[in-house]
Amino acid sequence: MPKNKAVLPDKRFFSVAELAHTLGVSRVAVFRKIRSGAIHAEKVGRAYVIPREEFAAALGDQ
Repeated sequence: MPKNKAVLPDKRFFSVAELAHTLGVSRVAVFRKIRSGAIHAEKVGRAYVIPREEFAAALGDQ
């Protein structure tokens, strides 16, 4: 495996804060991408969760 490839933890879903931190952007920026449809997320209660596949796709879009 190449050294520059990020290894995702063994989780099915990630929080908005985790994605924001990984991308180096604000949580607000991630929420805007969710609302625009650029990032698919599911709402659980009051929080959004990002599926593992979508998290990986967002990392690839950098």
